[in-house]
Amino acid sequence: GALLFLLAAYIVIGAAWRLWTRQGEAFSIPGLIVALLAMPIMIWLARRKIAVATQLGSRAMRADAVESITCGWLSLVVVAGLLANLVFRAWWVDAVTALAIVWFVIKEAREAWNGEDCCAVQDGSDVEHRSFNSSMEADNSSVEARRRSHNSSRNRR
Repeated sequence: GALLFLLAAYIVIGAAWRLWTRQGEAFSIPGLIVALLAMPIMIWLARRKIAVATQLGSRAMRADAVESITCGWLSLVVVAGLLANLVFRAWWVDAVTALAIVWFVIKEAREAWNGEDCCAVQDGSDVEHRSFNSSMEADNSSVEARRRSHNSSRNRR
């Protein structure tokens, strides 16, 4: 959660600075290509991280997935800003479009900070966690039983 709040602050400070100094980003074809590629990659990455977070019951992995989603949204904002800058020659578009997603970042930061669990029982995943833990406990007890058996047979000799 804290990293998302820091990200939101960074976005606001960066946008405010660019508006204050009247500096906009110049159009860049390589920048546009990278931003266009980043959108689907970040969404795919976030989906994979959410799946892993659900399987592990990990709030940290869920927060990392949200940061990937945020990166995807930031890429969309960069694309919109670059295209608007190209078409309208508006220096301020990049800063304003960056501010447009701060609400999303803060919303996700609050959820992460308040500990809202992404991995609550929705589809029986908790049962899988319990089954996994039970099988691990069973494996540990069978290892312990084998060790006792081995030690007792060694002591008989």
